[in-house]
Order: sequence, then C-alpha cells, then structure tokens
Amino acid sequence: MDSFATAVDFYPKNSMVRLSVGAELFNGNNISAATTIVGGTSFSLGSATYYSSNTDPVNGTAALKLHNLPVAPLASFGFGRFVPHSNRHWSFPSEIGIVYTGAPSISVSVAGTVCTNQAQTNCSSVNDTGNPVGQAFNTNLNAKLAAWQNDLNKVPFYPIFAFSAVYSFNIR
Repeated sequence: MDSFATAVDFYPKNSMVRLSVGAELFNGNNISAATTIVGGTSFSLGSATYYSSNTDPVNGTAALKLHNLPVAPLASFGFGRFVPHSNRHWSFPSEIGIVYTGAPSISVSVAGTVCTNQAQTNCSSVNDTGNPVGQAFNTNLNAKLAAWQNDLNKVPFYPIFAFSAVYSFNIR
C-alpha cells in the first residue's frame, strides 16, 4: 500500500510488548476501476433496468479514496523489538492497530448513452439531465452513490497489521 507513518514506541517495564502512538503523514491508498458496458447489454441501477447503447456504449470510472485527513492519528500495540537487547541476531516483531483516516469517499464519472428498452428507441446521453431518461439515470446513480457513501461513513478507521523479520549484526 502507499502510505507513510511515524510513531513513538513505549515498552512498559522494558517488556517485549510495545504500545505505539503516532500519525500517518501520507496516505495514497486508493482503488480505481474503469469499465465499458457492451452495447445492447442490460444493467440495473436502483430499481430501473437500462440498456447500453450500441452506438455510444455506457462507460465510466470509479475511485475509492481510502483517506480524508491529511494527518491521521494512529495507535497500535505489538510484540518484539526491532533491535534485540540480547545477543540474538534475529527478531520477528509484529504489530496490530488502527489509523483514524476519516470515512473513505467514492466518486464516479460516467459517459455514453443509456436506453430504457432493448430496442433502443428511448435513449439519452447519461450527461443530458434535461432528457427524462438521462435525468432518471442520474437520479438512480446519485441514490446508489449516496447509499454506498452512507455505508462507507461507518468505517472511519483503517487497520494496521505488520510483521517483520529483522537481522541484527550485534555491533556495539
């Protein structure tokens, strides 16, 4: 994944268990996709069924942005040390925690022509909100996006899990 964080580790009573607090300073984690619906193919959006135009198929891109805060606080706990305090050469530290990134956000961009029947006699550009077909398509699309965003708003935390294999040359 594409992120950068910094943290301060606390080892209570000099144990192998560590508590960490810090901040994620950069989070470039995104998911994106692009698609084209083959002309003549039907698809459902909300409670309506639409058909992609044979001459100008519906196409679009979607992006899921997994962060909304420029600096996101984090908390974690782990086991093991990155620099062993014994004469061992190997250590295997692990960590689990959360980052408060804010709720993910979704954005969609569509283009093309959509029809309400397979014969493709009642069609409109998806961007023509003056046409009843284009207006209905955008209403259904916006309702679906609002429902997805409502679900995403319930997930403002991003999980952290790390496992490392560390070799120390014990040069002191």
